[in-house]
Amino acid sequence: MLVYEVRVTLLGVELPVWRRLRVPGGYRLDMLHGVLQLVMGWQNSHLHEFVVEDGGGDRKFFGIPEYDDTDRGLLDEQEYSLGDLVREPGERFLYIYDFGDDWVHEVVLESVLDSEGEERFLWCMDGEGACPPEDCGGVPGYTWLLACLGDAGDPEERAVALEIVGEGFDPLEFDCSVFNERVEAGLRHVQDYDEERPDMALVLELKEALESGVMPVTGMSVLEFDGFICALSIHPVAFEPGTWLPLVWDTTGEGAMPVWTSKEEAQRVMGLLLRYADGINSQLGEEFPVYMPLFEDFMYATAEEMLMAAEKWTVGFMAGAMIDGEVWNRTRNDEDGLEALMPFLALSGMLEDLADVGEEMPMDLKLEMAEMLEESLWEMRAFWGESCE
Repeated sequence: MLVYEVRVTLLGVELPVWRRLRVPGGYRLDMLHGVLQLVMGWQNSHLHEFVVEDGGGDRKFFGIPEYDDTDRGLLDEQEYSLGDLVREPGERFLYIYDFGDDWVHEVVLESVLDSEGEERFLWCMDGEGACPPEDCGGVPGYTWLLACLGDAGDPEERAVALEIVGEGFDPLEFDCSVFNERVEAGLRHVQDYDEERPDMALVLELKEALESGVMPVTGMSVLEFDGFICALSIHPVAFEPGTWLPLVWDTTGEGAMPVWTSKEEAQRVMGLLLRYADGINSQLGEEFPVYMPLFEDFMYATAEEMLMAAEKWTVGFMAGAMIDGEVWNRTRNDEDGLEALMPFLALSGMLEDLADVGEEMPMDLKLEMAEMLEESLWEMRAFWGESCE
């Protein structure tokens, strides 16, 4: 796995505001957006986009297409990674946040590292300057705020500025540890697993492989794969890889296959999948397993992002739960089995297939369901274990 060292600079401001950090090159742009929000200090309250200029002067725009009302041909940020925008040191792109205030950040690739031996593949190394307050009017508004806060500022204007930025605001202050502690908290469970637990480097290497161009667009993401293998590991029927691999390549079941560029590539990806699956199998096969759903290992800028990750994980889990028709029918037709399945059904969007559901489930109820997943997983494990005795 390649790790990129990048420098992110907020353009146009009088006092320098910049960050230097390490980010996996395989990070999707929507994930990179979350990282940039956290490391800069923004609140993720507005829209954003990435802009990259090719050698001919043409620009490509990446963001969330459903929120775009222009004809620029905005590309879906979930389909591209950091490595698609820059590859060689010195290459750069723009990250624009808040189309009203128009905060423009320049992201420059400074170096490319191999992750082998690197424990900190997501880390803030250095930086300078506080993040401007949200909704302050962009660069002109922030310039006015700083002038008001200066010693020569008008007392009334200074009072207004303090109300906006808050007491104790220091435009020169920045501490890498704030971001790094969030990262460590977001990955806190990784160190608690035993040695058989796939480590985060393997997770990111697998993620990069599953999102590469050789995979069908209908293939599983790493979150879906984790949920899928989790279900197979506690399933009352044992399955050989030849049975479940087709669903990894194509979740629709229509038989799409990877287009390998070489035999070595196929062997490498297959090896990653089997190593990961073996680790989950070993964990969940223990009398007192310490497994935790993969989506809980990551950090998120908002509750909505966490929920989206939980939903993807449950989609994978349900693909594993339904892989054997007889066991699936027995489970969903049993009162205890259906009760244990409920959070998985609700978050995967399959609840309407089993019940007459009207309005969409409220966000707060979905979040409650996400918090129940780990407990429901152990209930499913117990149910399937007892049903086969």
